[in-house]
Amino acid sequence: AHKIAGSDRSISIADIGTGSGAIAIALAGQLPNAQLFATDLSPAALAVAARNLARYGLEQRIQPNAGPGTHRDAHPIVPCVGHLHRSRSS
Repeated sequence: AHKIAGSDRSISIADIGTGSGAIAIALAGQLPNAQLFATDLSPAALAVAARNLARYGLEQRIQPNAGPGTHRDAHPIVPCVGHLHRSRSS
């Protein structure tokens, strides 16, 4: 993000599995020229993300999208979901 933030270059980024929208919101603060998409399969998560986008005044900069897809030209950002892994007991 720091490398892109210092340039005038425009970039499209998709936050896949956005949840609360925190990653997209943080990127919006660091990348003023970025076009951001926040995607999630969960309507409830998108509702939370939409509230957070409104709280930070970013509803015009970040587009929430339902589903697993992204904008075709966007660079995907996938959060680490390692904490969701459950080990099997024998």
